[in-house]
Amino acid sequence: MTAVMFWHIAQFPQCDHHVFLSHCQEDRDRLVRPVYDRLRAAGLRPWLDQEDYYYGRDSRAALRDGILRSRHVAFFVTDAMLSTARGWCVL
Repeated sequence: MTAVMFWHIAQFPQCDHHVFLSHCQEDRDRLVRPVYDRLRAAGLRPWLDQEDYYYGRDSRAALRDGILRSRHVAFFVTDAMLSTARGWCVL
């Protein structure tokens, strides 16, 4: 079996965000948004799709850029994430 690489990173860009918040849409309002708001209140710069995703761009490219421009990634692994057949957790 051959591994398929979707991204090739020639160099890492400057970090614009402290943490990329990876989640599914179903968890955004009740779980992720409060974490985002608390991080902002603490003076940190989290990346959240509703705030930092520029619509009209290729979604893979936008997510890749968000991850590459963040120092850390926080994954919200929930039942909703695991039961959704899209994104990071395709089972």
